[in-house]
Amino acid sequence: MAFDPTDPVSRKTKNVLENDLWVVIAADWQLFYEWMQEEGKNPEAGNGLSDSVAANYVWRLDQIHRALWQELELDSALVTPAQASAFVDLLENDEFRTQGGEPYGGNSKRKFVNTLQKYAVWKAREFDADEWAEWEPQETFGQSSYDSSDIFDLEEFGRLTEAAKRLNELPDYEEATPEQRDEINARLAQRFHKPKSRVSPEDWEHEENGAKIPSLVMTAQDLALPPIEIHRATVDWLDLERGVLDIPEEKASKQRESTELSLSPPTQEQLATWLDEREQYEKYDDTDALWLNERGNRYTSKTLNALLEKLCDEAGIDRDGRNITWYSVRRTAGTYLKEYDSLEMAGDVLRHRDLDTTDDHYSEIVREVQRTSVSGVRELGAARASGELSESEVGQILSGNVSVLLELVRELNGDTGSIAE
Repeated sequence: MAFDPTDPVSRKTKNVLENDLWVVIAADWQLFYEWMQEEGKNPEAGNGLSDSVAANYVWRLDQIHRALWQELELDSALVTPAQASAFVDLLENDEFRTQGGEPYGGNSKRKFVNTLQKYAVWKAREFDADEWAEWEPQETFGQSSYDSSDIFDLEEFGRLTEAAKRLNELPDYEEATPEQRDEINARLAQRFHKPKSRVSPEDWEHEENGAKIPSLVMTAQDLALPPIEIHRATVDWLDLERGVLDIPEEKASKQRESTELSLSPPTQEQLATWLDEREQYEKYDDTDALWLNERGNRYTSKTLNALLEKLCDEAGIDRDGRNITWYSVRRTAGTYLKEYDSLEMAGDVLRHRDLDTTDDHYSEIVREVQRTSVSGVRELGAARASGELSESEVGQILSGNVSVLLELVRELNGDTGSIAE
């Protein structure tokens, strides 16, 4: 069907929108189309694009908008910077696909990102939209973010956890604007059950060491969470009585084979503390999001990368010459859990046909082995960071852990000889 600039919203997109929101979107895209014709090629020089090329940008914007509504269940008419980042996450995880169900290739992904970049430039230049002026895609789809991200060594992995517990996410008390200070004082007054006039700089320092960042970082370390799962995480995913994060299949990353994931005991404690703290913050009153950033938005790859930079600086981790992104946390977790012979090895053992156990018992054993593994990795990292263990001693523990886990499995199953090694 030929592109109609007077009706740029496709029938497919109209069908997924609620009410008549498409009317607002159509007006926005008409202006965007005209700008692309006039300045889209080079805004500085005032060079535009041909009608057909400008139409292609609107056509891709239509696909982007429809995907955001279908995949993330958005309720806003126009795409926001946070939603643009969420769409790039969908591309990264191959969760936005062709009509035939195939993942888009790198060239197509680059075109979608370029469309969002053009849209951001237009919004910033024509409407003085500061939030769009600051927006940058977290991935432009050369080499994949996952494969190109460098991993942390085990010591650095342990130091990230400790840095998360120390991280100062509030502005400095003396440097905060009057508006910031008033807003934060109001929040802390509620948090500490005291009049706003009695909130002190010491209260700010105490608040800086809350459980939000530690709970996020430690959960990501335990479960190798990619940005899209952190973005989507809701409170009802947590079952702390059973010690698991249960991700709905439709919300899980495409690489996720199992969606019921075991949390280590230290992470469970941080999450329990965070859920109590979370109740004190007004910005969580109307959302089920498990974590929101300091601006009250769900985390994206961009904001997670910014958080990781702060964590690295706090932990004294050198980033020079390294491509450190949130996928570095994910890759590191996967690398060391594999070295630690965790759930993959235990799963192979537990699926042995000689093992006589109920499904419930099987699942509990698997979860316990995973908890032991992720706790062990974190403890080894902390011990290495503190100097309690040398690198060679850590290597010996990692290489010898298979027998330890096998004994744990036998003990949990009450079995002394039915598991074939």
